[in-house]
Amino acid sequence: MAEAKQAEVTVTYWAGRGKAEQSRLLLAAAGVKFQNKFVSKAEDLAEIRKSGKLAFMQLPLVQIDGLNLVQTGAQFRYIADKYKLRGSSLKESYIVDLVYESTKDARGCLSSYPFKLDVDKVIKDFNFDRYVKKWEELLSDESCSKDGYFVSKPSAADVAVFECLEFLELIVGKDKFNELMKAYPK
Repeated sequence: MAEAKQAEVTVTYWAGRGKAEQSRLLLAAAGVKFQNKFVSKAEDLAEIRKSGKLAFMQLPLVQIDGLNLVQTGAQFRYIADKYKLRGSSLKESYIVDLVYESTKDARGCLSSYPFKLDVDKVIKDFNFDRYVKKWEELLSDESCSKDGYFVSKPSAADVAVFECLEFLELIVGKDKFNELMKAYPK
């Protein structure tokens, strides 16, 4: 999927998953090699801000095609569009966006875990019926296949759901994750 002559791509963020992980995984799914540039202290962030690369003065930053992409949704859609992972119709693009935006909501309680370290609270706050159940319903749509959100090929929606559920599994552990997901076999 990656272009034959590929320019350097850099993802700049704090050393951790956070808000950059979906873009990282989407680049990987597209077969794009990229460099992680980790920010480790406030001075590093201040230097990047001074450079003018951060339109809204916040990370993550994805540098691709001579652009400085900020705002996670805009980054995700740019990468998905560039590598044709956002569907082949307006309906498919909408479903990708719908699923992606829902994963951003679903992962709210996951993102706060490193600051609270409360697995039970994550399990309580992760709304399985609201999100996982709906993701499964969308997979049952006639335009979807058993292996992803679209018959034609994997999409950015698949990547977004994978990242969210993988994040949950990393927090709660494999055994607990498998137990929690029994009600959602797809």
